[in-house]
Amino acid sequence: MRQYRTLLGYEMKKICCRRSTWITIAVLVLAFLVSVTLTWNMSYTHILQAQEDDGTGQEENEGWYDTYAQRKARERKNGIYWSGRKIDDALLMDIFKGYEDTKDKIGTVGNIKDIEHFTKELERFELLESTLDAIAGTEGILPQSYYMQESGRLTEEKLYQRRDAVVEEHQASYKLTKDECSYWQQKEKSLTKPFTYQYADGFYQMISMNGVYMVALFSSFLLAVVVSRIFAEEHQRRLDQIILCSRFGREKLYFVKIVAGSLFAFFATSIMAGVVMAVTFICYGTEGFSAVIQLIAGWYSYPLTVGQILLIMLGICVISALLTSIFIMVVSEKFRSSMAGMVIAVLTVGAARIIVIPREFRLLSQVWNFFPMNLLKIDQGFLDVRLVSVFGVKMTIWQFAPILYLILGIILVLLGKRCYSRYQVQGR
Repeated sequence: MRQYRTLLGYEMKKICCRRSTWITIAVLVLAFLVSVTLTWNMSYTHILQAQEDDGTGQEENEGWYDTYAQRKARERKNGIYWSGRKIDDALLMDIFKGYEDTKDKIGTVGNIKDIEHFTKELERFELLESTLDAIAGTEGILPQSYYMQESGRLTEEKLYQRRDAVVEEHQASYKLTKDECSYWQQKEKSLTKPFTYQYADGFYQMISMNGVYMVALFSSFLLAVVVSRIFAEEHQRRLDQIILCSRFGREKLYFVKIVAGSLFAFFATSIMAGVVMAVTFICYGTEGFSAVIQLIAGWYSYPLTVGQILLIMLGICVISALLTSIFIMVVSEKFRSSMAGMVIAVLTVGAARIIVIPREFRLLSQVWNFFPMNLLKIDQGFLDVRLVSVFGVKMTIWQFAPILYLILGIILVLLGKRCYSRYQVQGR
C-alpha cells in the first residue's frame, strides 16, 4: 500500500506541476466569467415611439434603456412575489384582473415615465405566463386566450386538461410500449396538483445548457489536454523501456496512473462545478430548490424538483468525467500519442453536441442520448421518457446512466491493462 501511495503521489505531482494544466484551467474559467459578464451587462432598448426627423438627418426614439442585470433583478423580485401560490383558479383570476387593470392604466397616461412604470408592472405576469405555457405546452398561445376576453379566460380545469393532452401527445411521439405507458401513468398519479409556483431561475440556469452541461463541456476539454499525457508521455519521451522493465512498471503503475487520472477528473469537475454554481447562484438567486420540474417541462410525469435534478446531474457529470478520463487515457496508450486521445475526445464531444438523432429511430436515438453531452441536455437526454428494463426493473435514462458508465469504465480499464501489459518497446 505504501508503494501505491508513493507512486500515486508522484503521478499527481507530475500532473499538478505542468504549466499546461493550470493554463487550461485558467483559460476555461476566464472564458466562462467573460461570457457571463458580457451577458449580464447587455443593454436593452424599450422604444415606445419614433419621432420624426428634426432636420439633423436622424430619427429620435422615445423610450428607455436597461441592462440584462436590471431586468433579472426585477424578474427575481416578481418571481418571489408569486412564490408559494397554488396554480389554481384563484391565481389565474388574480393574473387576469391584474393584467387588465395595468393595461387600462397604460392606455390613460401619456407621460413616458408613467408608461415605463406601468410597463414594468406588466412584467409581474411574464414569469407566470411562461410557466403556464410550459405546463400546458402552448408557448405563445395562452395570453390571447385568457387576457383578451373574460369568456375565454383560462381556468384551472382547462389548464390541467390541456396538460394531460400534452403529456399523452409527448409520450406518443416517443412510441412508448404499453409497459412504459403504464409506468408513466403511475408516476403521473403521484404528482401533487395543482402545482405550486416557485421562483427558481438559479436552478433553471444550472440544469440548462448554461449550467451543468457547461461544466461537462469544459471538463472534457480540460481532461483532453491533461490526462492524455499521463500514458503517452512515457512513449513520447522514450522512458517506456526503463519504466516497463522496472519492478512495478507493468502492474502497479498502470492502476496508479488510472487512479491519478480519475482523481484529477474528480477535482477538475468539482472546481468547474463550484465556479459555475457560485456565479450562477450569485446572479440568479438560490430560491426554488423544491420547485417541481413540471413548471418548465409540463409534459414530464416523474415527481422531481429542480433541486433534485441538479444533484442528479452533478452526480452524473462527475461519473461521466471519470469515464471520459479513463477513455482518453486508454486511447492515448493504445496509439502511444497524447494527440490521438485529445483529438478523439474533442471530436466525440463535438459530435454529441451537434448531431441530434430523431426519436423515430428509437434504439439508435436512445443509445445516442446516453452520451454524457446529450444526457445532460435537459430537453433531449435527461427527460427522455423511454425506459430501460434490467431484470424486470424499469429505469429512466438518468437512473440507468450511472450504472452504464461504471460498467463501461471497468471494461475500458481492463482493455487498457491488456494493451499496456502487452506493449513491447520496439527499436526507434
